[in-house]
Amino acid sequence: MAARTHRKYDLLDRIVQSINDDGWNVLYISDPAFHPFRLKIYRENENHNIRIYIWNLTHGGGTARPADEYRVQITGVDQFEAEPGCKTVILGWWEEGGVFAGFDFTKHTGALGFSPSIQSTRRSLPESPYQWFFTFGKRQPRDCNCFSP
Repeated sequence: MAARTHRKYDLLDRIVQSINDDGWNVLYISDPAFHPFRLKIYRENENHNIRIYIWNLTHGGGTARPADEYRVQITGVDQFEAEPGCKTVILGWWEEGGVFAGFDFTKHTGALGFSPSIQSTRRSLPESPYQWFFTFGKRQPRDCNCFSP
């Protein structure tokens, strides 16, 4: 079930702008007032349906957390859901660096638990959006990819 957005429009705008900047067109499959977002992206003879979960990627969680930890605090969903015919994407937007962190959906299935978050480290985040793509994760293969819009 889709949850009402919590100031998600800015994040959706970043996603759509990034997709458009790469030469793709976007159709909204569902009402963009609800999260996760469901989009069809297309260009020429290629198209993909995408289910997008996104939150801000922020430092923190207090002094109990490592100084270089960044995370998305997952709110509004009890678990990530796959959808037939759709690619499911879990993203964090790091405003300071101007990059997305993409987390592997297959490593985050099942119930999320109390106060769930997904972590990354500062070293996994590019110094600037011009350093395009980085991979990092606690598990092998890596479960976090950071990339510029």
